[in-house]
Amino acid sequence: MLRYGVIGIKGVGQYHIKWAKNHPDVRLTALVDSDADYVQRAAGEYNVRAYTDYRAMLADDIVDAVSIALPHHLLGTVGLACLQRGLHTLVEKPFALTASLAAAMVKEAQTRNLQIGVMYQYRSYATPQMLKRIIMEGSIGRVRQVLWTWQSFRPEQYYRQSAWRGTWEGAGGGLMMNQISHDIDLLCWLFGKPVAVTAMLGNQLHDTPLEDALGAIIKFENDVLVTLQASINQPHIGDIRQIIGDRGMIILPSAQSLAHNPNDRLKIGLYDRPITESVSAVSDDHHQPHITWRSIQTRPIGQRLAQRAGRFFSSQKPVVPSSGHGAVLYQFVDAVLNGSKPMVSGEDALHALECINALVMAALTGETVRLPLDYHAYDALFSQLIDGKQQIPRWR
Repeated sequence: MLRYGVIGIKGVGQYHIKWAKNHPDVRLTALVDSDADYVQRAAGEYNVRAYTDYRAMLADDIVDAVSIALPHHLLGTVGLACLQRGLHTLVEKPFALTASLAAAMVKEAQTRNLQIGVMYQYRSYATPQMLKRIIMEGSIGRVRQVLWTWQSFRPEQYYRQSAWRGTWEGAGGGLMMNQISHDIDLLCWLFGKPVAVTAMLGNQLHDTPLEDALGAIIKFENDVLVTLQASINQPHIGDIRQIIGDRGMIILPSAQSLAHNPNDRLKIGLYDRPITESVSAVSDDHHQPHITWRSIQTRPIGQRLAQRAGRFFSSQKPVVPSSGHGAVLYQFVDAVLNGSKPMVSGEDALHALECINALVMAALTGETVRLPLDYHAYDALFSQLIDGKQQIPRWR
């Protein structure tokens, strides 16, 4: 039985508590939160130990693994301390403020033969799963180019209710760390390691020093070129996603939020012959290859009905989650107990964080940044952002 603690029990920490309690091979033993009254009430409800300081929990040696659901600036430091104490560690996104700290966590885990998981749960949902399957099957051929947009709205109140979100030292960045780190993780999962980035970041509307709009080009291994557009300055009406290969393309004309299992429909278009052949065989300057289209719903109605029926008939026994926080936590626990791989390992999450740090550096230097990231150079730049010596441009 794996003894489990949750550090940070408000907000998303509640999901970690729920699924740790639900797992048949886990015994929840400790809760940690700086709100003394809140954590005492929660600990009484679950009959576990309550702490206001995670270090006291570590000293009592009552957990084998922990979830960390804290503000961004605490994830890396608390995570590293837990690993140094010999605990398997599941960390909320975006893992840490800087790739250098995340890399130190990965190294510590490797040295001590510990598991790190990171809560990038979007990988578990229906639409990303289908995109991955189609790409891996090779039906659209080698992926060449990708258009990926993310647009939504956040008012000024979003930053006021949690002050850490609106600062470099608290959040580590703006919309890339707070919102689209999930999407950048998905891009790494779908297309491999990023190898070079160029970007422009700006603040259009919000009273923070952070970016609220992004335009970027990311080159991934195998020469996949991704154009990424993101903003928190407009209503969300569905995002455009296009994945273009040698033999065809995938289009999501109005992708809904990937934070749940939506009823997305995607279109697959297959060319009459591979583009690699057409480019040399076609003599007409204005010829366009013929495309045959078919539409797919990412969660067919039979699957949705079966899922509902499964929840009904299994109401008397624990439900094994297939997506979301629960799926990530369950796979993390299985990795700890069986030596398998977490859904998103520390090494996986490091690629996304390096990409985010590199995008900031590229925007502020005006240069293409190549990866692996120069940690020393980024840490120096990050310190200047915290001190206000470097600033994201304000686009007014």
